[in-house]
Amino acid sequence: TLPAMVKAIPGLGRKLKKQNSVVVASAPHYPMPTTIGFTVKNTEKLVAGNDIVVFYRVMLDSGGSKLIRYSTLRGFHKRLCTIVADRSRLSENKVFENITMPKFPKKSVMGRSLSEREIEKRRQGLDLYLKQLADIPLLLNLPIYQTFIQSFVVSSMIPGEYYKKVQEL
Repeated sequence: TLPAMVKAIPGLGRKLKKQNSVVVASAPHYPMPTTIGFTVKNTEKLVAGNDIVVFYRVMLDSGGSKLIRYSTLRGFHKRLCTIVADRSRLSENKVFENITMPKFPKKSVMGRSLSEREIEKRRQGLDLYLKQLADIPLLLNLPIYQTFIQSFVVSSMIPGEYYKKVQEL
């Protein structure tokens, strides 16, 4: 049986490879933009039960945008830092050794709603963080960063184009 994630995306289960008795879906390839730049434009608040959840509209300068939660970007930042640290420690050519990762905006106190001022300050911090990430061209060699960028390309496609691209698998 296919993993639930694969079943949830129409057409993705068509081109599967079996590697070491694990089913692996091959993701569609989307072109990488020639220039990388990000802007965190605005925020949107959505109600989830009794909570208000803040999303940030992150735009790829070459096209595409999506709403992302702070916690999602924070998780991406942690994984990216771990990968860069591992590469700098394990790589023989030490090219990752000279990368200084930008600081991620601080997390606020749990269980407390953010004020409008704090939300704007966080938006500005995320904007600066993503701009600084885009200024490190060596990160483009990392699959996690490529996938992050390509997710904006996919989100900019109209649903019909996305469906057609998935059908090509």
